[in-house]
Amino acid sequence: MRFLSSIENLKSTESSVIWSILADVTQRFIPALFLLSYVYLLPPSSFGALFLINMVISLGNVVFSFGLRHGYLHKSVIDESFEKGFNSLAWIFGASSTCLLVIAAPWLAKLFNQAELSHSIRIASIQLLLLNIALVQFSFLEKKRSYRFIFLIRTVSVVLGGLVGFLLIHLGFDYLGIIYGSIVGQILPVVLLFSTKPVWPSFSIGDEWLAHLKNFSGWVAANDFISWFYSWIDILILNVLMGVEFSGLYRVAHQVAGLLFLAPSMGIANYSFNMLSRVKDHSVVFVSTLKQFLIFATVFFSAMLFLLIINIDGLKIIIPPQWSSLNFSVIVLAMVHILFGLVMISSYAIRSSGRALLEVKLSYILIPFFFAASWIGAKMGYSEFLYIKLFVAIIFLSLYFVVLNRIQMMSAQSILLWILNPVLVSIVFFGLTWLFLYQQALVEKMIISSIVAFGYLLSMIYIHKLKIV
Repeated sequence: MRFLSSIENLKSTESSVIWSILADVTQRFIPALFLLSYVYLLPPSSFGALFLINMVISLGNVVFSFGLRHGYLHKSVIDESFEKGFNSLAWIFGASSTCLLVIAAPWLAKLFNQAELSHSIRIASIQLLLLNIALVQFSFLEKKRSYRFIFLIRTVSVVLGGLVGFLLIHLGFDYLGIIYGSIVGQILPVVLLFSTKPVWPSFSIGDEWLAHLKNFSGWVAANDFISWFYSWIDILILNVLMGVEFSGLYRVAHQVAGLLFLAPSMGIANYSFNMLSRVKDHSVVFVSTLKQFLIFATVFFSAMLFLLIINIDGLKIIIPPQWSSLNFSVIVLAMVHILFGLVMISSYAIRSSGRALLEVKLSYILIPFFFAASWIGAKMGYSEFLYIKLFVAIIFLSLYFVVLNRIQMMSAQSILLWILNPVLVSIVFFGLTWLFLYQQALVEKMIISSIVAFGYLLSMIYIHKLKIV
């Protein structure tokens, strides 16, 4: 009976993992696909204004959620008083963040040199309230591993929000249509979550939650701030130094490149963390496993980048004239995503070796460099800004290799050679292929390049004897 129970638990866990991944993919990619459709309807300046508002909402969520959800999930036993304290804090944080943004909206609009954003920020601030008032229900579902229901809720939310946004843009609401769509898309999940678990705030917090916030949630919030900074600070810098149009162009290109490279990066990195954690006490096996993942990621990303470059003309056909600079931006940012994908794998390797605190400290230490490099690049011009982002990614990767060198006693030069060897092979191989396909029609390019890329990937897996499964 115990054996059968273990099998059932294993099946349940595997199912939960699959639905959890699907929920994350849905929340990340469906909005990105809607975003690409909005490119036909809105100019870069509208996207720049939209992303500035999203940046503010994202920061407000980091500051005022204060790691509450992770604090709930981290708690092993949830009693009624603890849950009431959690719910009260979530409502207080949601209401206070919305009120503060409503008050600060004119000042923020002035800071962004976009006086007309004041009204839009106030409307968008409603999202912070909606994100928090059903947080206890959402966290409860996560704790129960009801990821199938979470997947359904997120899918309905993003599809409904995207469709409403698309309709409102057609009706002349400009980027405000997307904001209204997001709000509509968030209201339905709140209603559904309350129908499953109708918990209302008692506004009785208790000392237990305050102690838990101090010991755990505050640390999570600090990590969330790091993620926010590296994700959004470029938008603020570009807006201040170059204007809202360039910030819109950059962010859309970033989203397109991320659509192609971010998901594979996260998938490989998450899987590498799982595998490396198993062998963290065996140095030789750890190094060998890390080598396998870095080589596989390099080979895979090289093939993907080749497909993007060889077929980039397809993007020229489908995008409006005001987005003519998008192709160049997407290619450069794709390379940036590739390098940061390797950084992510290296970061997870550091965490899996039991040095998570060291990795967090490194992220904080690099903040001034990241900010200064972005500021200097934006001062020089948009193309220079993109090239400096590429340079920053190379510096980050080199530093993470140095840290891996220190903690696992492996040569940073050896790690670099693991990557450079397949890179050089791919440059020669794909360069010759590109010369052959240069004059071919777009459809022929797409078919032949896909076959070539897939064949290259299989060949390199065989040559390097990659066994990452």
